[in-house]
Amino acid sequence: MIDIGCLSRTSILKSKEILAVMIHTFATVWANFLIKNGASKENKEILIYGMEAAINEILANIIVFSIAFILHVPLEMLIWQIFWLVLRVNLGGHHANSHWACLTYSTLLAVGCVLLLPYITSWIWILPIEIILSLIVAFFIAPFIHPNRLSSEKHKLQVKKRGKIIALVESILIIIFYFIFPLWVAQVAALGMFSAAALCIIGKISYSIKKDNSR
Repeated sequence: MIDIGCLSRTSILKSKEILAVMIHTFATVWANFLIKNGASKENKEILIYGMEAAINEILANIIVFSIAFILHVPLEMLIWQIFWLVLRVNLGGHHANSHWACLTYSTLLAVGCVLLLPYITSWIWILPIEIILSLIVAFFIAPFIHPNRLSSEKHKLQVKKRGKIIALVESILIIIFYFIFPLWVAQVAALGMFSAAALCIIGKISYSIKKDNSR
């Protein structure tokens, strides 16, 4: 008798491998193109990593917005994504160990936050907590930039400065949203902001643990 469960697991593993190979191949071709046009050959692995991260982000957004349209929450997802992504880029944070894991976690986080929204919309007290904690992360903890990403000290300072400004701007916008729009608008924006801050903390902690274990 054919083990259907075994066949399903095998198919999933093959799909993961195919996806990883496709993303890595495209990223490698792009890195080689950049090197031919003046980029440093020493930074090839970093260029590959950057392109892989970009492809993952694009794929994740396609999946997330497809689900959002199915669930009839595209506007909620759009607001969450804007507040999440703009701050996430400048705070840095945790990255999954594989492309498949990255797509899965990104999708679960985005969809989970939007599905959580109806249950917390009336919790007005959670808004200042999310804003204050996010500002603390932006001003005193961020950025956490992955070691595989090309980054000078000057760049880190620029990213930190941008992170502070964006966190302040998002905080002000959330307060404005609270007074002029339905409460859910401010809540979903705050969820996006807080999600970015939380991933920065998770990234710092997980990297410290890995560093300690490798000693």
